[in-house]
Amino acid sequence: MNCRLAQTSMDCYLDGELSGCEMLALRNHVANCPDCAQELQAIRILKTELAALNLNRPNPGAEFEDRLVEWLNFQAEQRPIARRRRLQAAFVTTLVIAVVAMLGVRSSVAQRQFAEQMSMNEFELAKDQAYVSGEDPLSGSPFLMPASFNK
Repeated sequence: MNCRLAQTSMDCYLDGELSGCEMLALRNHVANCPDCAQELQAIRILKTELAALNLNRPNPGAEFEDRLVEWLNFQAEQRPIARRRRLQAAFVTTLVIAVVAMLGVRSSVAQRQFAEQMSMNEFELAKDQAYVSGEDPLSGSPFLMPASFNK
């Protein structure tokens, strides 16, 4: 056993939580290592002094267990409801995105067909409204806009 492993095992040793082989290995190491022996003694003194303080441990009360069980049961009941709500929200979001995408595709197809019918970069009269048609400089896609929008 090395010093690092011995020092990490000292608390467990003093609390009686090590297996027999681990206890023997730690005892053997501490017998041959004065630094670890000093560390073990310091931890032993600290634990003894803390135990002598007789600190009041919190008492959760008699009804604590009942409240805990009630809370756990409530959480177990709420979990399927919350999951169902998340699934519903995901479904609605997906449906909205699909509808918007379909409308966007349909409107862009209609705009493209309308732009093809009209000559580019000219004022045209369509349904009693003057339109300017052109091409978007960034995307290259055709567009139509009312002539009054440009003023």
